[in-house]
Amino acid sequence: MTKSKSEFGISILLYHQVGSIPPENCNLDCFCSIEQFIAQMNYLKNASYEVISLSEACKLRLGNVKPIRPSVILTFDDGDIGFHDFVLPVLQEMCFPSVLFAVSGKLGQQTEWVKAPKARVPIMTESQLRVAHAAKVEIGSHSVSHRKLTNLCREDVLREVYDSKSYLEDVIGEEVTSFSYPHGDFDREIIDLVSAAGYKCSVTCVPGLANKAVSNFELPRNYITYHDDLDHFIGKIGLT
Repeated sequence: MTKSKSEFGISILLYHQVGSIPPENCNLDCFCSIEQFIAQMNYLKNASYEVISLSEACKLRLGNVKPIRPSVILTFDDGDIGFHDFVLPVLQEMCFPSVLFAVSGKLGQQTEWVKAPKARVPIMTESQLRVAHAAKVEIGSHSVSHRKLTNLCREDVLREVYDSKSYLEDVIGEEVTSFSYPHGDFDREIIDLVSAAGYKCSVTCVPGLANKAVSNFELPRNYITYHDDLDHFIGKIGLT
């Protein structure tokens, strides 16, 4: 039976590092091989899914407008060099929109929050972030330092939320409207502070469909890992 428009959903996919081989001691839940990624993008290209931007999805939710096809949003946390080297060329070839959540205070450094030192990888520079933005990648904030916000005092949370937005806007010359909670960590106070900072939406690490979220500041995402073959990937989209 053909689904009615009201049944079509929006699934936000969450990626971290994409590369040729996993770094030593890498958390494989945060890694996707470039071969897997290309296969996944080809599937989306050839199937009936519409790949839309996060900002478009927020407008759909706010306006209570239903998508005309099952829709997918591609999001990438941290902004490590693999996005520049591996992901961006694929997205450009497919003409897919995406959003990259950058850690403003770590640009040009390493993913120091990764527990295993040998698994740490370089983070994109300001210049590389501008290249991605010029290629129509939406830039969102992933805080200043990637610390768990609920572990911080209110003053530190404000710096993480406000300063990252301001800094990234200076880098790309455009408003930053989306936020990704570091480590998926948030509570009601964090939500209120992110909203007050001027963001239009924020994403979590909780699985589910975005159009069924409680609010635009608790958008669920479906985690894509090294262990996901194409069948698992299709299942995680959650729209079939």
